[in-house]
Amino acid sequence: MLSALTLCLFISYLYVPIIDITTNNGLLYFGTSLSAFMLIFDIVLGQFVFKIQWSTIVDEFNLFKGNLLGIGMIIMALCPLLS
Repeated sequence: MLSALTLCLFISYLYVPIIDITTNNGLLYFGTSLSAFMLIFDIVLGQFVFKIQWSTIVDEFNLFKGNLLGIGMIIMALCPLLS
């Protein structure tokens, strides 16, 4: 997950000035879009390429089982605010 966060920070650092996002709401929207893309990519890759069951995919977001993917997605949504 650290590599995904690093990639998100790098993308934010490169593209936020190009897109010219100046408000915090715009940065949060951009970060949420990156998180949504990552979430959809993970689900599609797991479900259709690796044939992982839905219960296993959902368990990856369960904090009570020690999986931190959900927290990583929230942090990823905040990456543009940090860059």
